[in-house]
Amino acid sequence: MGLLFIVTLVLTQLHAQVEKPKVDKYTLPNGLTVVLQEDHRLPKVHGIVVTRAGSINDPDDATGMAHYLEHMMFKGTTGMGTVDWEKEKPHYDKVVELYDQLGKTTNKKEREAIQLKINEASLKAAEYTIPNELTKLLDNIGATNVNAGTGYDITQYYSTFPSSQVERWLTLYSHIFEKPVFRGFQGELENVYEEFNMYADRQDQQLSELVMKNIFKQTPYGRSIIGYPEHLKNPSLTKLQTFFEQYYAAGNMALILCGDVDPEKVKPLIAATFGQWPAKPAPQESFKDEAPFKGRELVKLKAGPYDAILLNYRSVPRNHRDNLVLNICAGILNNGQSGLLDEFATENKALAVSCSNLAMKNTGVIEFMFVPNAQAYYEGPDLKFISTPEEYKNAMRQLDVARLKGRDAGEQIILSQLKRLKESDYPDWLIESVKNTFINNFIRRQESIYSRASELTGYFAYNVDIDQYLNFIDNVKAITKEDVKRVAEQYFTDNYMIFQISPGTIRNKEIEKPAYKALEFPNGEKNSAFAETFFKIQTPGQTIPYIDFEKDATLSKLKNGTALYYTANPVNDFFSLRVRYGAGAEKIKQLKYASLLNYAGGGGFDVKIFKRRLAELNCSLSVGADDSYTSVSLSGPGASFARALSLFSTFVNAPALYDNQVSRLAEGERINRKQQLDEPEIIADALDEYVRYGKESEYLDRLTLQELRKLKAANITAAFKTATEYEATIFYSGALPENQLKQQLEQNFKMTPPVHKSDGLLVKEINKITENTIYLVNFSALQAQFAVLANGKAFDPKETAVINMFNAYLSNGFTGLMMQELRENRSLAYGAGARYSTPPLVNKPAYFVGIVQTQNDKIYTAMETFMGLVRNMPQKADRMENLKRYFNLVAVNSPDFRDVPYYIESNKRLGYTDDPQKTLLPEIEKMTFEDIVGFWQQNVKDVPIAIMIVGNTKYIDMKTLAKYGKIVEVKVKDLFSKDEE
Repeated sequence: MGLLFIVTLVLTQLHAQVEKPKVDKYTLPNGLTVVLQEDHRLPKVHGIVVTRAGSINDPDDATGMAHYLEHMMFKGTTGMGTVDWEKEKPHYDKVVELYDQLGKTTNKKEREAIQLKINEASLKAAEYTIPNELTKLLDNIGATNVNAGTGYDITQYYSTFPSSQVERWLTLYSHIFEKPVFRGFQGELENVYEEFNMYADRQDQQLSELVMKNIFKQTPYGRSIIGYPEHLKNPSLTKLQTFFEQYYAAGNMALILCGDVDPEKVKPLIAATFGQWPAKPAPQESFKDEAPFKGRELVKLKAGPYDAILLNYRSVPRNHRDNLVLNICAGILNNGQSGLLDEFATENKALAVSCSNLAMKNTGVIEFMFVPNAQAYYEGPDLKFISTPEEYKNAMRQLDVARLKGRDAGEQIILSQLKRLKESDYPDWLIESVKNTFINNFIRRQESIYSRASELTGYFAYNVDIDQYLNFIDNVKAITKEDVKRVAEQYFTDNYMIFQISPGTIRNKEIEKPAYKALEFPNGEKNSAFAETFFKIQTPGQTIPYIDFEKDATLSKLKNGTALYYTANPVNDFFSLRVRYGAGAEKIKQLKYASLLNYAGGGGFDVKIFKRRLAELNCSLSVGADDSYTSVSLSGPGASFARALSLFSTFVNAPALYDNQVSRLAEGERINRKQQLDEPEIIADALDEYVRYGKESEYLDRLTLQELRKLKAANITAAFKTATEYEATIFYSGALPENQLKQQLEQNFKMTPPVHKSDGLLVKEINKITENTIYLVNFSALQAQFAVLANGKAFDPKETAVINMFNAYLSNGFTGLMMQELRENRSLAYGAGARYSTPPLVNKPAYFVGIVQTQNDKIYTAMETFMGLVRNMPQKADRMENLKRYFNLVAVNSPDFRDVPYYIESNKRLGYTDDPQKTLLPEIEKMTFEDIVGFWQQNVKDVPIAIMIVGNTKYIDMKTLAKYGKIVEVKVKDLFSKDEE
């Protein structure tokens, strides 16, 4: 029997039972597209409202408009978010007028005067505002995953909600797009700029924007989605309103609902809510395409932490007939294990190699990345045996030359593999494997209401016919090598743009904060007229899908004593198998590098053949380790399980890792460690580790680069083999009956009896904080990082209910105290939060944590506000009932079937023998606000606290700062282990 026949047989067996996805798609009389997809497994729905408008639609003189509007759609309407719109309106109109004046003014003093007038008018308008009423109403219906996002072509608004609340959700989301009011813009402008600062400090983001700017010189795809700084500081509410009226038209928008919806019941509700929008067609758009590349266009960039090349070809929009074939081309070249380019990673010539197809609404680009492994091109003395500093310096110079040599080689490697694609010079099994993987991934996405809703949103936003979704499997099956050859020859020509990337840091200019007074909202706890009507909508009772610890996942033993968690797959034939051994990197230090085994073969096969065999079965295998456990995971179609399990067994018992593959570790770590010294968020994390664990911080307790270069494959495989001698637990979800699964495991998976008992889950305890202390790191970036840490007491699960309520009161999104006070009222941070964090084991210590990301010149004010909330927590008892309702409704968010065994296991560790929701919800129901206050007083109010700041000290008055505690100045270099370079 031929190999291709076997692969095709697996494909046929797997997909013979797969039905086409069912979608109910229709258009309302006003032009709005509606897409419904049923899934009644859990009583929840994921809803998305999307418009075909993104940053490419921004006016040339007002970039960032689409993103600004995304933020402002949460501010309410003429009926929501205000106690009296008629009285608020004159002040709001004044704010609109003043922003138009500000945009036309360049004189610094005149601008400052106008900004103060904006602040005065905003303060007046705030007298009538009900801040965050939308998010309060979303809490009232138990909405989770509440967010929005702006892309080049799309803006979307989404959340997940209990199916009992569908009428309220439709009422709420349809209302916010009817007569929006962009109130509180003064504060939101600063919040958007904080977001700009956050992205500007991320070097990978800056590199990506530079690349797009060079590829798209004539079209808006070359602009940053968030907008240019000069436009962000000069916004126009008039232009914002114009943008909304043009692009937020019913004919340009869609409503997508996936989950527990009955189309016959929900359609009348949609007609009564979204159907009341005025009829308005989509705006007419014209798009000027980019000119083709001419030959080899070279661009040199100094950005990011590594030497690399990026090679780009122009391609097609998302809805083009060739886009799917181009995706298959990308998979043949780069699928993570057996692609034509992947072998250069497995052969150690590249640290990373990838191919991605970025298909947008109007155009597309295919990008190849190659990050060389310098040691593969190094011709100097053996790095393991260097003994003198002079020899070491000379070797490092030669290693730098090797990186450039490897970067240049990457271009030829990519072009050579594209030549193979154009000549069909690759085996038949590879294209069949890639096609099968595409089909498998499509079917796996159907397991999740979130993935399905997101996918359907993309089909609408990018003008892709819904039939392409319904017939996806058939369309993939129909693709041939001839199709791939035609498309490769058409698009992978001699015309491309190549970027030569050298290490470098990009920093934008700092922006001064305006002299605004904080907004005060005297009506913060009141309800608008819309809210009063909203609360009168009757909702049916909600059934909570409690997890049955005995039935939803069974726990049994194999003959050798290994524990097995079994979960039936009710959706498809795909299995996932995870074998977790009871030892991790805390016990066996070299397991910290266990991920290297993802480049290993097994059972006598080298990695190339081993990966091919997995690919032929359309399965994937991965290895990883944390402090407590080492895990090996296998997944794929049920038809492949027995054969894949045999491969899995040979890998676990005899992984084949070679020294040349381990050599990539040091070079990869060199890049990572260089990047760590330049990223404020990583430095903040290193400071947090330093305060928590001292010398045991993961950034300090690690091998040096020289030690990593001396590491051998035998060290890693020996550590892994030692881990497999510990007790194991197997987690399986799939369609195979449990008795047959046990037979397969006992026949095809060779497990030796455990030599050591598992220590179980390890909880690393933090250092004792005995006095208020400020740890300060001087680092110049646009955004400062602020965090706090305090010890808690030994965790008693009986306190879970009050802890959950306290955390929600403090930091439940925009309705929590932290975001409301720091972001909404004072514009001091893009994100802020705090919580009392509990350990996963009984009687282990809890701790209090908090974080704020803010502009450097706001850091002290932000810290002062944050600490005021912690030490003198405002007491708003009126919020109690809404918090209770929220927790009762979000209880429908039970884990999906693949996550059920982990849910059961984690709760058993805490002493639960049944779903904890059964006891937590009654406890929450009888709780009073005094319980929250009492918990705060006992556990947070007066405890010694460590304050951690990473920011520019030129903005900080040390004497004023000292009132919060003893100041300890820490240097960046002290947070990271010492390396030779």
